[in-house]
Amino acid sequence: MPRITGVDQQKCTGCRKCVQECGFFRINRETKKAEYYDPMGLCFWCGHCIAVCPENAVGHEEFGDAPCEFSAMPDQDRSIPFKNLANTFHALRSIRRYKPEPVPRDMMEKVLDAIRYAPSGANAREFKVAIVSNQQQLHELGEGVMNTIMENPVAKATYGLIFEFLKKAYKNPIYFDAPHLVICYTNADNGIEDVDAGIAVTYGRLAAEALGLGTCWNGWTMIAFKMNPDLARLVKAKGKHWGIFTIGQPAVAFARTVPRPALAVKWLE
Repeated sequence: MPRITGVDQQKCTGCRKCVQECGFFRINRETKKAEYYDPMGLCFWCGHCIAVCPENAVGHEEFGDAPCEFSAMPDQDRSIPFKNLANTFHALRSIRRYKPEPVPRDMMEKVLDAIRYAPSGANAREFKVAIVSNQQQLHELGEGVMNTIMENPVAKATYGLIFEFLKKAYKNPIYFDAPHLVICYTNADNGIEDVDAGIAVTYGRLAAEALGLGTCWNGWTMIAFKMNPDLARLVKAKGKHWGIFTIGQPAVAFARTVPRPALAVKWLE
């Protein structure tokens, strides 16, 4: 379990930045330096104290990898110009045509690293990830998802015709013949997991877009898992909440962005 171990008094200059950022820090009246004080154990390990300290004086254990120093980065690597970021948002498409070749492991790991840094409610970080690349498993899961949905009269009325159409175009119509399926899953049930799943999937999809990969959120599998949680056992992703998307090399190239309507906004000033 992550924990803050205290403040290195030799490094601390008493700048108060940790105190301003987090209520679990205070300035010692005698030493004029910061101290960590959390007798109730309420810290949820957001790590802001680690990030804000200019002297790297905040001790910590079991947070994961070592912090990356911004001072060691070239300026152009520290942030994305808004125009470039906006272009990525506008260009992101739900890809339903994939090349059969698998995504190289190093590229997949970059997508997973983006998911790892996705924020979560109360910094819970309770999601695990399963990547399904075995085509037989994907086929069996796809059939199970379709059968589960078709057994529900309401869901069948919504998706039945779409499934019949997709069967003519794909060997695995649920997953559009994608080479991989990424499943974020958790057994936690604190009321925020569906939102956390959406954020995690979005981080992964944006990272994939930056790498030239294609993705598509797969709501059908999420619906089927909710109807029949045992389905998730087929891919060792049993849980209570899921975020799921296909990923692969896109077999389609788009010439332009898709028009979107103006956003309805109320300015309450």
